[in-house]
Amino acid sequence: MGKRLAYGSLTIKFYIYMAFNLRRLKKYKKDSNRDKFMKLAEKADKYYADSIFNSSKTSFEVIGQEKIDIDQTYLLVSNHLGMADIASILKAFPKHVAFVSKKELSKVPILSEWMRTSGSVFIDRENTRDSIEKLNNAIENLKSGICMCVYPEGTRSKTGEMGEFKKGSFKLALKSNAKILPIALSGTRSVYEDNSNRITKGSVRVCFLDPIDINELTKEEIKNIHILVREKINDKYKTLI
Repeated sequence: MGKRLAYGSLTIKFYIYMAFNLRRLKKYKKDSNRDKFMKLAEKADKYYADSIFNSSKTSFEVIGQEKIDIDQTYLLVSNHLGMADIASILKAFPKHVAFVSKKELSKVPILSEWMRTSGSVFIDRENTRDSIEKLNNAIENLKSGICMCVYPEGTRSKTGEMGEFKKGSFKLALKSNAKILPIALSGTRSVYEDNSNRITKGSVRVCFLDPIDINELTKEEIKNIHILVREKINDKYKTLI
């Protein structure tokens, strides 16, 4: 009960924070005030992560953060296990990151508007034209210097086994020239799904792998980039569980 109350309290505070600062975020974006925009967006990222992990008192380990160049723009590519995946990446990654998210999140008041303003896009996989438009928006975000995160499996794994990666997700890197940053997540289901969809104490590990510069890949490697990245993440994931 205590953890649920703590989570509820932090969540309410986070929504109040977003509601009061959304106008500022939009203004910074409209005025192309990049420094203030990124600082405010990053602060919200960490605030959201804290609402999950501070309330659950989850143990949290970050591996490989030294591989990240803070001045680079990355397409973060991760396996997808649970509700806490987004919060895990926000907590571990040292700068603001936006997400390629499912359309259901676009219906959440305030949160969806904040995410959209800070660079996230919502994909409707049943609407091809809309999906292409949103992915093009994500490509433009990467070109402008906003790191994006995508889950190429397309859905959360219910078994812990990693699904196949969709090749289309990697067009974001191929068309923006952003470096790919593979990420292996483990333990995020323990925070929520494994406890009957209630926030609870868990043990999460976030492992950043070596970045991939697509300009250094062969044509064959680029053709099979979804397979290459999946194998790297899956090999590391197996060592974490």
